[in-house]
Amino acid sequence: MVDAINDTADDFVKMLNKTGQEIYLQVMEFSDRGGPNLRVIVPFVHVQDYVPMTVQDYVAAGMTPLNEATFDGVTATSIFGASLFAYGATGVQEVTVIISDGIDNPSSMSKRARQKDEVRRFLKELNSKPHFVCAFVGIGDELTFRTEATELGILDGNILTVDKTKGGITKALKLVSSSVGSRSQSIHANQPVNSNNFFVTN
Repeated sequence: MVDAINDTADDFVKMLNKTGQEIYLQVMEFSDRGGPNLRVIVPFVHVQDYVPMTVQDYVAAGMTPLNEATFDGVTATSIFGASLFAYGATGVQEVTVIISDGIDNPSSMSKRARQKDEVRRFLKELNSKPHFVCAFVGIGDELTFRTEATELGILDGNILTVDKTKGGITKALKLVSSSVGSRSQSIHANQPVNSNNFFVTN
């Protein structure tokens, strides 16, 4: 996972050099270690200032607070996006990609648990905004993760499943970077974009 994320950051830098469009990247880890919450590994930075992660930075362990991760991750992106709009930025695109190898399991035991219907209502409102995308990558069984993501309110064209292998993870992150690139090109060409069909597979 660490190598794939670092490679994605490199792809974004190449994209920046080609288009001149600013790209910010934040990396968060979610698990139940220390409570069901998100841990910021890399705060929002210009991709050219991104410092490659190491295996010491990212530790995949514990249960999967997927409901909280989706809600809180999207919220963090939206807040950052709003700050860019407030400073007069134009063409801002807010893309949150949730990557998980497990379905939600500790959320129901948490005192601050967010249930799927709450996350679904939250995303339904945001999905009406063309500059917003919430995408989901499920690492494992396709039916399981597609069902989980759909129940969370993630749009069908924004759901991707891959094998639970190093090759599968690499494939997923490469598709994330190429899909961001395709969206960036559309914005640059003044072509319309929307919240669905984020993943470009052809």
